[in-house]
Amino acid sequence: MNDSIHHFANGRLRIAPAVLIAVMLAAGLLAAVFQPRPAYAAPARPPTSLPVLAPHGAAARRAVAALLTSSPAVTCPDVYFLGARGSGEKGTSTYQGMGPEVDKMAKVIQSILTADRITFKTLADIYPADSVTDLVPTSAELANALSGLLEIPPILTGAAAAYYYDHNVKKYLGSLSVGIANAVSEAKFLHAQCPRALLILAGYSQGAMAMHQAELRLAASHDTGVLDQIAGTLLLGDGDRVKDTAGKQFGTSKSSAQGIRTYLKLNSDRDVLDPATTANICNAGDIVCDFNLWTLAHTILKGTGTCVHESYAALHKGCKASSHNNALTQGATWVANLVVARLASNRWTSAEAPSPPGSVGNVQLNGVACPSSTRCVAVGYYTESSGGTPGLLLTMTGTSWKAETAPTPADSNSTPNVNLNSVACSSPSWCVAVGTYTDSAGNSQGLLLTWSGTKWTAAQAPLPPPDPGYEVTGGTLTSVACPSPSSCVATGSYGQYDTSAGESAGGGLLLNWSGSSWTPTAAPGTTESVGPVVCSSASSCTAVGSFGCIFCTNGAGVLLLTWSAGAWTATDAPWPAGTTPSQDTMDSAVLACATASACMVSAHYALATAVSGYGVMLSGSGTTWTDTKINGGLLYSAACPSASSCVFGGTGQVLEGLGTTWKAVTLPPLASGALMAALACPSARSCAIASQFTDDADPVIVTGGGPMWSAAELSLPASADGEVPGFDAMACASVTVCVAVGNYDDSGTLEGLIATGPS
Repeated sequence: MNDSIHHFANGRLRIAPAVLIAVMLAAGLLAAVFQPRPAYAAPARPPTSLPVLAPHGAAARRAVAALLTSSPAVTCPDVYFLGARGSGEKGTSTYQGMGPEVDKMAKVIQSILTADRITFKTLADIYPADSVTDLVPTSAELANALSGLLEIPPILTGAAAAYYYDHNVKKYLGSLSVGIANAVSEAKFLHAQCPRALLILAGYSQGAMAMHQAELRLAASHDTGVLDQIAGTLLLGDGDRVKDTAGKQFGTSKSSAQGIRTYLKLNSDRDVLDPATTANICNAGDIVCDFNLWTLAHTILKGTGTCVHESYAALHKGCKASSHNNALTQGATWVANLVVARLASNRWTSAEAPSPPGSVGNVQLNGVACPSSTRCVAVGYYTESSGGTPGLLLTMTGTSWKAETAPTPADSNSTPNVNLNSVACSSPSWCVAVGTYTDSAGNSQGLLLTWSGTKWTAAQAPLPPPDPGYEVTGGTLTSVACPSPSSCVATGSYGQYDTSAGESAGGGLLLNWSGSSWTPTAAPGTTESVGPVVCSSASSCTAVGSFGCIFCTNGAGVLLLTWSAGAWTATDAPWPAGTTPSQDTMDSAVLACATASACMVSAHYALATAVSGYGVMLSGSGTTWTDTKINGGLLYSAACPSASSCVFGGTGQVLEGLGTTWKAVTLPPLASGALMAALACPSARSCAIASQFTDDADPVIVTGGGPMWSAAELSLPASADGEVPGFDAMACASVTVCVAVGNYDDSGTLEGLIATGPS
């Protein structure tokens, strides 16, 4: 109730109506309830009709539908915020149709969620939000009520009160009924359209009562799917607040505070549905949520209760500074943190990956990309009855997966021998998958698959010109990055053969996509394969390779390759102090970039004179890199969720930091021995890591960020048996849509495994 029950449209408090309310509620209403009601010749007053629920419900559904379908590119957000304004507040666009108080709560939450890359949309509860002035009686009603005060029993006063209730109070309660019905309708519609999106309910005054009762109504109708979607509720100045509410309390009111409808026994006196996720915000002396005779008296005499109730978002004009505090912000922040925690929770499911017709199992999934929350692509291979191994493409549309055999170039071997290693998507309509296939001559060739929105097209990877006296014999592709449809980079290796000397040689391979063709480049500085690649932008990419012979005793090191200004440059990674580059070895296969100028490479080096190895983090870009010794052994996965934070997964721990500052975080005991090989971080506080194998136990999914991590075993399909290889890759479209891929043992046959989560 934006205006209190004693507040007129002109914003000025008047004594006579306040006295009437006190009289009618304390005596007249009681008399109307307990005394006979003789016929009462009421003063003339224009009839008032209750709002019709259906048109408002339909309007609400149309508004939601318009929001969701305004553009074909619009997708469901991670979080919806459904807000209801207070009494008398206009549903204008100034405050997104929610009023200043609810709009401020939405903005507090949005600032927290968007900092964590959580997508967020607001929606207003479309209802009349009738002003409390509807409760104010006419002067004739007042005169009739007061004229019966000296009668015993006060029959006339009771009759006047009954008329007042029928023609004034019912109209206001009708507005509230619409608010409740529309909140229920909108929540159900959102659930049907966006079942993965979380929902925050928020209301102020009359709007708080609407949200309070809407949740109770959803529970009464057993709408568990909708209720499970609600991650937090904000009740600001709730007129239905009960004494000693179990909800989380914010503000200066005491636990004994009661809302006006509860105090006057005009509602069902039921507490909030889910105290663990409900913020009940009320300051002491608020005429609506902390109603009692003392508050009423202070409001009549000084207007205190009205000032407190109208000062949550900002100090109301003419009110004392003590009427305003930051209770609204505290409550909204608490709910925002609940949502972040919910989105990072371990709510994962797994299923066997579908296979094309003719598959006999032995499925391996190596890579996955999720360009949107409703589209993901996974790649690998499977085995067919002839013994061939075609490439496997899995596409998620909505929540279902479809399998298809990867196409191959015209010169491919009649018995397919394909392996897709990596996939990258810049949008749902542009993806590139890379791997290897065997041509008709029996040579391995690099395979390029491009998705342009309607179908996959296959091509053999072009190779650089051979060295003098050599001929190119084939190649393979291992990794790909696509920052845009006109800019992709693929990495791998190619072979050369000297026919006169009978010698073979290899070289690192770099491929650049310009939007129309691929340009091959022999990786400078190495004769070894190039591994992972990350592109911070269309004009800046970093790849990691090696030089020397990592299995020999004469030394090998890490090669850092940078694409900038249209060319590739290479530099040797710096060696840690105490090493001998000509004798010792250092290698790496893990890379992540926070920005174009801050890439992180986790390397492992071994001294020729030592048995065990050591960890080192390489940070930098271009030709400038710094090495920092790290603890914790090998690291297998990496992601940089922000410009100031990167996360690396190891065995039983994660390493967090940037540049030369790193902190090892021990994972929960359930993941203490797990090799965390698949990692993605859609936000700084919402990373997900999946284990590669756990020795006859179910794989482990770890989620969280900073010091807060949780782990859970992932239930496998019922046919799972024996050792579980687990997951090899993960991608997240948002904090609510992540996909991990790998395989599991199905009675001796490997099958593809897909896990989706966390909600």
